[in-house]
Amino acid sequence: MALRDYDRYVNNSILKASTRPQVSSTCSVNAMATAINAAFGLSLFPSEVEEICGWKRTWVQDGEVGNDELEWGMKEIIKQKKLSGKVTRFLTSVKLGEQNIEKTWTRLKKAIRAKNIALIYHMPGHYTVLGGYFEEPWDVKSKNSTAFENRRDWVVIAEHSRNKKDTPIWCMTWKELRCDIRDDSNHMIFRVSKL
Repeated sequence: MALRDYDRYVNNSILKASTRPQVSSTCSVNAMATAINAAFGLSLFPSEVEEICGWKRTWVQDGEVGNDELEWGMKEIIKQKKLSGKVTRFLTSVKLGEQNIEKTWTRLKKAIRAKNIALIYHMPGHYTVLGGYFEEPWDVKSKNSTAFENRRDWVVIAEHSRNKKDTPIWCMTWKELRCDIRDDSNHMIFRVSKL
């Protein structure tokens, strides 16, 4: 089985938008800036995101930006910048429970590959942006190693914050991400899209 038989993709517009270091001290604001910049081709600094949303730096530093605030903030940026866009909760524990795992993986890959779309993942204690994916076989000798049940799938994280990881790019398995969202209703993936 050749390497080319396995689907792999890195969204360079996400990596370009995920410049480091960010000037804000909060991951939610950095993730919002990265996602908005990637989806709309802008160059907003995290400090501009805070200003547009009307958040005081002390309030943000207290860690009070949650899913509702993040979603509202992204919608507010789209509104104030007069952009044609949409923010949705792309993958939640409820949606994950209702969908076939393989179909959900295919939907996620499609969104990562799409132009003018960015995905923010709320993981334990952190917001970050999804920047790609790759698939690899469990056993390369298997004749059916590209089948979903015979692969290990990975999500590429475009890390915008030095607070969480030392590296700007890291990976986690699709299974790990899926289980996190399934097991904690506060963890989810937001979709920011240009219309």
